[in-house]
Amino acid sequence: MRKNGNFSDKLPIQMPLAKRKTKKDIFRYLFILFRICSILDKEHTSNSICSVYLQKIFPFIINTIVVLYAIVNTPLVAFHPSNLSVNRANATITVSSLIHRWILCSRIDKLHKLSFHLIESSRCRNLYSEKSEHKLIYIWSYISILGLAYLGICSVLSIYPHPLDLLILRHIESWTLLKIFIRTLYAVVMVTMMILPVSVFAMYYTAMCQYLCGMLKKFRKSLQATANRDYGEILKFYLFIRKLVSDIDSELSILMFSSSLYYASTTYFGLTTIIHQDDYWKDVAILPLSTVWVLFATNFAAFMAMTVSGSSIYEESAKIYSIVQEKISPEQNLTPTQKRFLSVAEKELAMTAWKIAPVKRSFIIATLGTIVTYCILLDSL
Repeated sequence: MRKNGNFSDKLPIQMPLAKRKTKKDIFRYLFILFRICSILDKEHTSNSICSVYLQKIFPFIINTIVVLYAIVNTPLVAFHPSNLSVNRANATITVSSLIHRWILCSRIDKLHKLSFHLIESSRCRNLYSEKSEHKLIYIWSYISILGLAYLGICSVLSIYPHPLDLLILRHIESWTLLKIFIRTLYAVVMVTMMILPVSVFAMYYTAMCQYLCGMLKKFRKSLQATANRDYGEILKFYLFIRKLVSDIDSELSILMFSSSLYYASTTYFGLTTIIHQDDYWKDVAILPLSTVWVLFATNFAAFMAMTVSGSSIYEESAKIYSIVQEKISPEQNLTPTQKRFLSVAEKELAMTAWKIAPVKRSFIIATLGTIVTYCILLDSL
């Protein structure tokens, strides 16, 4: 049996500044990937006039290029011109990724501040722990980058009809190097500015949820180990964690929703190759067909990682409520602090998709079922 101890001994309120580590963690790596996507935050630029000017002009130029790409790509997608389902899927992927990018660009500074605040707050209150799962995010990022690189290379090398054929490429048949350059530029914009930002945000969302879940888990274990009856101090720590989850969800919920729309579009794209497999395997070359499945597999894995990590927060909060029920018996004469702690622990704590639906295991099943149902319904139209 462990000796009784104060809750603050297990979760000290403050830590000396000299002992705090610098921000060398998964988030620094993820924001480097965001910069590769040409999504810049203020923390990575200096205060010089040149840097401020670059920070305002460069994103505007890049986003203008992306919008032009979307305007050209949406009506001209020609992966399989005779298949209306593929054209719909391409259009929805382009539009959903464009919406997600614009929301991400408008909130990137807040995302940076949130990650920094999360780490500093958790270390200050000794709720921080290095998560081994972060190694999986590094591996996930490497696999995603390799998959997207394969997608881009196939877009350049494929002899199948290209979306730019009608506008440009057919008019410069003899200009081989120019055609390769245009195809390469098209592939770079598609991969780094449209698809990669969605994947990097999925990694960011997963890492944030892992941190929050780790904090809740450490709080739960400390709550189990202590016999302290000073519920005022315990309540203060729990309210701190709940506020942190609420603040993070307020910024990430709309991006979670836009990500779900994008993943639904790629799922629709992948399902069309199953529903119309005879047409695809007969008319479409294996190279472009393989890119569809690479895109579908990487995005499906990203969606599952986001939802599973998000649902773990709800599950941990439910475990905390069970422990609180065991420690605070309703038959006792409860103090106002105990009543409030019991009331707070009873309230649902979960990440959400645009404040509409809480991210639980049921959310995963319901979302996948809805996506598959609507994909089949749209294909039949």
